[in-house]
Amino acid sequence: MTPARSLRPGSQAVGAAAFLIFVAAAPAFVIYQAWALRHEERAAWTVAGPDCPTVQPAAELFGPQGPRTFSYGGAQFSRRFGHASCAAPQDGGLIPGETFHVCQFNGPAALAVATSKGVIYFKPGVGRPATVTIRGGEASCVVGGWFRT
Repeated sequence: MTPARSLRPGSQAVGAAAFLIFVAAAPAFVIYQAWALRHEERAAWTVAGPDCPTVQPAAELFGPQGPRTFSYGGAQFSRRFGHASCAAPQDGGLIPGETFHVCQFNGPAALAVATSKGVIYFKPGVGRPATVTIRGGEASCVVGGWFRT
């Protein structure tokens, strides 16, 4: 009979330490992934560009067929032409912050945005993309965006 081999005393401690590091790192990795996805979405939907011109409401703003209207995030959006894509990214770092709403339009010509603070009319121009962001009930618009259809 051969005697059983015993592990060196230090190898058990190293194995236990490696296991504890793995157990501690797994939640940190999940948290980092969630933060990175939130940061990436917020960056993708934050569009820089010149402000959309604001105009007074007029009957001809949306043409004889009238506006194409939809509701999203507690606001009502009306456009003359094109398509829209919307999202609700979150502000904040590791701790999620407030959600804001943003819609991109691929060539609306004219927009009307109704929120709890009132209605505002934008005229980015024919064939020009526009991005409307709503934070705290206030709508803002920039000419630009990556949404195309």
